[in-house]
Amino acid sequence: MKRALWVTFACLLAVSLAAFQINKAAPGHHRTDAPAQHELGRVDIKGTPATERLMDPREAVPEPPLDPRIVNAIRMTDDTTSNDFPDIASNPKNRAEVWCAWQSYGGRRDEVRIAKLLPDGKMWGTWTQVPGVTGDVWRTKLAFDAQGRLWVIWSQNDGGNFDLWARPYDGDHWGKLDRITTAPQSDIEHRVAADSQGRIWVVWQGFRGGQSDIFLASYDGKAWSNEIRVSDSPRNDWAPAVAVDSKGTVYVAWDTYDKGNYECACAATPRGNSGP
Repeated sequence: MKRALWVTFACLLAVSLAAFQINKAAPGHHRTDAPAQHELGRVDIKGTPATERLMDPREAVPEPPLDPRIVNAIRMTDDTTSNDFPDIASNPKNRAEVWCAWQSYGGRRDEVRIAKLLPDGKMWGTWTQVPGVTGDVWRTKLAFDAQGRLWVIWSQNDGGNFDLWARPYDGDHWGKLDRITTAPQSDIEHRVAADSQGRIWVVWQGFRGGQSDIFLASYDGKAWSNEIRVSDSPRNDWAPAVAVDSKGTVYVAWDTYDKGNYECACAATPRGNSGP
């Protein structure tokens, strides 16, 4: 009986010590095995985690009233599926033409869906499913080309590798499915922009050789260009953004760990020169 009690006591002591070690991973404790602390050379992290600060501000204030210029929100999806990551775009040739896209999960597979704002601006039309989607999708972006066609661009899993795909829609018919990337490692987190000539630019985070860099490609109205590498950091780059000015210069910004610290970088491609 006494031996059983001692065994129980020893087990409880071991569990308590393990819990103590786990608690040392919380902010405020030095962990030599934490990658960020090790690479940045930080000795300690003090303060309340950011998530707690956001949810429990020091000086809580009442929620402000809705701006009277904002009309009632329109629900575009229903409870039969889980719907995420919307994007929205209007046609430069007709700003009253507005489309929204999102990914929808029904329990078995992902779908990419799009819907058009009706002419009265009060309701959205029936959604349309984008053909050619594999069922495992990561984010969807929209852009209009020089012909006024809506392009839907998404990243999807093909045999364990995420690549970027695109398909145009003229409002009645779908065009052919284009594959933008073909690398053996994943391409994700894409962003899009269109210039004044209707050329579509896509930037994304692509993994090559075990690390991630930023890449750029464009659609000139006939075909997608080859990708060009924008960042040259020996460490990871991610979270790209893209914009085009009135002269056709393409600006790409991204987050990087190039110098052993979290920084932002920006590069420009003069007059929309995307390379080969």
